[in-house]
Amino acid sequence: LVLSLLWAYNTYVRHAASARDLHKLLTWVPLIQLANGILSLLYFSSCPWDDTAALVFAMLWAVVAILKEPVLLLCLLLIAKGWCITRTSLQRREMCVAGSVVALLYAAISINLSMDSLVSLVPMVLLYLVILADISASIYANLRILKAQLLVLRSLGVDPTTTPVAKKHAMYSRFALLTALYTLCEILIHSLAQA
Repeated sequence: LVLSLLWAYNTYVRHAASARDLHKLLTWVPLIQLANGILSLLYFSSCPWDDTAALVFAMLWAVVAILKEPVLLLCLLLIAKGWCITRTSLQRREMCVAGSVVALLYAAISINLSMDSLVSLVPMVLLYLVILADISASIYANLRILKAQLLVLRSLGVDPTTTPVAKKHAMYSRFALLTALYTLCEILIHSLAQA
C-alpha cells in the first residue's frame, strides 16, 4: 500500500510535469495487486463460502484475479517495446498483436479459474510463452538499437557510459533477466496450484 501511494504521489504530484503515460499506466499494477491481496484474504477467510458476503468476495476476487495477469503482462510488454522509453508511439500492428494476445490470455485465465483441471492450464502456459517470446524479441530489438547508438556515440568521441543511452541499455539488460525470471515463477506457481 505504501509503495502504491508513493508511486502515485511521485507520478501525479511530485513529477507530474515529466510523468509519461507509461508511468500513469504502471500506477495500476500495484493497486490491482493490493486489491487482489485484500480480496484473497477476505475470500479465503470467509470459508466455507455459504453466505452472501462470501459469494460477493468470491466474485470480486475472481474478477480481480482474472484482470491482474493481463494488466501486468501488458505493462511488461509496453515497457519491452520501449513505449515512452525509446520511442513515443507503437506501430498499429504491434498494438493489435499485443491486444490479441492479452485478450486470449484473459480468456485462458478465466477458463483456468472456472475449470479445475490440468487441461485448462495448457492454453494459459502457451500464452505466457507467446507473451514472453514477444517481450523477449522486443527487449532484444531495443538492446540492438541501443547498442548501435552506443557504438555511434563512441565513434564520435563521446564517452557512451555518461549518456542516457547507456543507462537504458543497462536497464533493458536487467529487464530481460527479470522478465524471464518472473515468467518462470508464474508458470511454476500456476503449475503447482493445479497439482
